[in-house]
Amino acid sequence: MKTKSLTSAVLLSSVFILSGADAQKNIVFIGDSIACGVGAVPRAKRFSTLAVQKLNEHAGKTLYKEINLAVSGSTMTDQPWPGKDASGYPYHIQPALKAKPDILVIEHGVNDNALFRSASEFGWYYRSFIREIKKSCPGCTIVCMTFCPGKYGKDRKAWHAEANVVIQEIAAQEGTLLAQTALAIGKRLDLFPDKNHPNNEGHAILADALVKAIEQNQTKSIDNFDFTVGFPGDYRICGWYFNIPPEAVQDGNFAVFSNVGRNGWTYSVKAPVKVTSPLLYYPEKPAFRLTDASGTVLPMKFTHSKYWKRVAWDLPAAEHGTVCRIEEEK
Repeated sequence: MKTKSLTSAVLLSSVFILSGADAQKNIVFIGDSIACGVGAVPRAKRFSTLAVQKLNEHAGKTLYKEINLAVSGSTMTDQPWPGKDASGYPYHIQPALKAKPDILVIEHGVNDNALFRSASEFGWYYRSFIREIKKSCPGCTIVCMTFCPGKYGKDRKAWHAEANVVIQEIAAQEGTLLAQTALAIGKRLDLFPDKNHPNNEGHAILADALVKAIEQNQTKSIDNFDFTVGFPGDYRICGWYFNIPPEAVQDGNFAVFSNVGRNGWTYSVKAPVKVTSPLLYYPEKPAFRLTDASGTVLPMKFTHSKYWKRVAWDLPAAEHGTVCRIEEEK
């Protein structure tokens, strides 16, 4: 969201001093006021600074340099808010490339939501930004962050869920890393004292989720993607269809599917859900089974459409922390 001091909105971090012949890696942050550090006191407690500090600690040396180019109030969609040449994907391109990123982190969506941009428009600009970066800086590792929920009304909650699914799909189709920050902080709305910006504890949670994504270094793809959502509805991602009923995401819970692909996935959800595969995935009726972490076979209903060559599953609830996977029987 917009803050009072736009003139100081673009924040650059301190330059770390390297010793010896260590190859320094620039981590460039593109984002809004949350990436700027609004809500963190002092500003050095913002998630971008905390994440770079933790990465350096884990590396045992000052390997990473933070370059924070976030603009308070900015969007990914192209528009004049919060001021001329301060918002939208075309504006972000040149500063990002000039910083010569080894890792580029994108934290955007809150203001696109607030300014009533459509999810399709948001996705088009988001994907265009990534493709421009990939074209001009092919060696750069891109990290997409799902964005914070905030204390929204029902309409903005629905958009938040839809747009975060868009981000997850773009990560899969463009082959980027994905930080599930919305999932990490989704049940902690108490950490948003002004309804929009996380406090110090919230920024620390975002930092941990980002560090996890960077260190795990798991590039997403259309046959190995994540789908998490905290709002009921019908969602389509990478050709898959997920029907998430209200009971599955009540009380701040999320439906969580990880490593979704032809050979199965792991998931955690509070109530039964329905999942349908893309077309042409299964020409013949497959033999699948659902097992928990201990290997126990769980009851599951599925139907095979010979015409569409796809499968629809009615999946049972999986308790939080339980790892379930659908595996093709040998």
